[in-house]
Amino acid sequence: MIHIVDESKCCGCLACVQACPKQCISTKVSKQGFIYPVVNKNICIGCNMCDKVCPFNNIAEGRLPIHTFAAKHISDEIRTNSSSGGAFTALAELVISKGGIVFGAMYNESWQIVHESVETVDNLSKLRGSKYVQSNIGNSYTQARNELQKGKLVLFSGTPCQILGLKKFLRKDYNNLLTVDIICHGVPSPGIWNDYLNRLLSYPNGIADKNSALVCQKNKPIITNISFRNKTNGWLRSNFVLWGKSMPTADHSSILLSEPTSKNLYLRSFIDNYTLRPSCYNCPSKGGRSQSDITLADCWGVWKYHKDIFDDKGVSAILVNTDKGLDIIRKARINIINIKFSEVYEFNKSYSDSVKHPRFYHLFWTLYPFCKIYTIKLVYLLRPRYIINKLLKK
Repeated sequence: MIHIVDESKCCGCLACVQACPKQCISTKVSKQGFIYPVVNKNICIGCNMCDKVCPFNNIAEGRLPIHTFAAKHISDEIRTNSSSGGAFTALAELVISKGGIVFGAMYNESWQIVHESVETVDNLSKLRGSKYVQSNIGNSYTQARNELQKGKLVLFSGTPCQILGLKKFLRKDYNNLLTVDIICHGVPSPGIWNDYLNRLLSYPNGIADKNSALVCQKNKPIITNISFRNKTNGWLRSNFVLWGKSMPTADHSSILLSEPTSKNLYLRSFIDNYTLRPSCYNCPSKGGRSQSDITLADCWGVWKYHKDIFDDKGVSAILVNTDKGLDIIRKARINIINIKFSEVYEFNKSYSDSVKHPRFYHLFWTLYPFCKIYTIKLVYLLRPRYIINKLLKK
């Protein structure tokens, strides 16, 4: 029976919740804003199905990809609206063209991240683009299994731990299942994401910089779109951009906030490892252990080895792990060239390495309940680099 004593031993895939035959496992939200399973012992029959599907109880052997490609979608428009080279869209388009269904992360009506499915090319835009928040997997494993049992082609995309959770939940291989994961740095807290959005929309100056169009109003602005990595200024100089109506009565959407990824407080706290799920510091799914067919990533450093394919619109790295994955890559609407795995790994060490706790990690979480988003600013003021720079300027 699942019993979470150490939060670092649960990745939040919720395979246990969906696998329970008595539906006796509910969820709770931790102080850090992450979801964890809770067993109702009065209903539990002791079948241990929850333990059997848990990624931490079933760590697979690592493996290296059988092929590695640098790739670009044939449509520049799709690449512009993708975080890297549009590889995911190309795969999803092919699956849908064969009457299939695609599962992935999208925004819900509250701008939280959830796992849902789409069956039309027009709806693929909901799944496109990086979303740096842990998605709520919901009952998508159960939905995917139902579609698989009907014989429908299914593409299921997610983080490595979500794919490993799906594999353990299904407990068998399906020829009509294609699994796609990413090289994952870690998953930030949905709770902090919610706090960040609320702060932006409710405080006169939010935590935005001078580029923000957010203003103090009686009513909150209405969000119409969010991009964690908008490429208007190029792939290598992406911005966090929030679109919306500055007044609920406004007719047109405009940019309410735009700032470089490197300067956005929410994204800086993610990149510097403060807001990640405890399991991310000891991930069970690194190094090909997720058992996915394909792994996607930004092809950082492609300009170093393959200048002919590089442009500032984005290039995807595709790590092919199975023959099934290789077959669909060759049929997708995508331009590919062979590259070495070492060329991808040089700039994507997260493929095999879990992140480390930052210096002020415990201080951050001690202060956060009291200071909320301002804790991020406070922690950065304590950084030696910041202090030294201030002293040098003086």
